[in-house]
Amino acid sequence: MNKLNVIRGLVYAQAVGAGVISFMHIVEVGLRFGLGWQSYVAPFLIDGFAMLGIIGRNAKDGQGRHSFSDRARRAGLGLSIGAGLVSLACNVTAGSNAGQMVFGVVVVAGFITAEWYGSTLETAPAVKAAEVDDATRARRSAAAVKAAATRKRNAEAAAKNDRRILRETRRAMSAEQAA
Repeated sequence: MNKLNVIRGLVYAQAVGAGVISFMHIVEVGLRFGLGWQSYVAPFLIDGFAMLGIIGRNAKDGQGRHSFSDRARRAGLGLSIGAGLVSLACNVTAGSNAGQMVFGVVVVAGFITAEWYGSTLETAPAVKAAEVDDATRARRSAAAVKAAATRKRNAEAAAKNDRRILRETRRAMSAEQAA
């Protein structure tokens, strides 16, 4: 599983959680103001318009280009802001004390933050291998051949030196035993 997809999933799970809380707050406000079944439709209208605005503002095609015109993206931003303000008002109004009202603000701020962060996530561009011209490639190849020859000569010299030390040690031991 791709790390980016996991992070995106967590971000969107955060947004869904905030959306569910917002849904309940909007229903609570609707019931408080005497709406019946309409209380359960209102969240789809309010948060639904916010989601439409988000889609209109952030939709991209397969190459990462925006799918909509600048005018449509500005309209999406306006739709998101308007619906977001209504949602904020409902989430604050749902609270019956200062703590619950602050929680309503935190819910909307959390949704906006998760939505914003989710829309900014993208993979890093692939690192391109450095392009090497033919002259540099030839110099590097020659250097590699020369290095291999040097290593071979060094190994042969080390082996020759080891054989010389072994011969000298044997002579010294023979001379010592003879004495």
